[in-house]
Amino acid sequence: MLTIEAGNFKASMAANAAPAFSSGLRDTLKASATADRERVSQLLTDMVGAFGGTEVVRAGNHITLRNPIATQDFIVPKAIVPDLADQIDRAVSAA
Repeated sequence: MLTIEAGNFKASMAANAAPAFSSGLRDTLKASATADRERVSQLLTDMVGAFGGTEVVRAGNHITLRNPIATQDFIVPKAIVPDLADQIDRAVSAA
């Protein structure tokens, strides 16, 4: 199990789902740079399943990870998203 904690935000995903989630984060940035709204929407929907129901919302200059059960948000600036994806990959590799 991989858990992301930031301030009041906490959400977990199965370790085997983490690589797809980190790739989805990177792909979402690429698709949003090309203004491919349909592709971004599909990527965000796919990531919800990987991340145990946690919603991933793209808005403006950031991506929000939203835990609907605990009503907590983790706002990740677009500039930080690649680093978050890399950290997820490293955590899975170290496990």
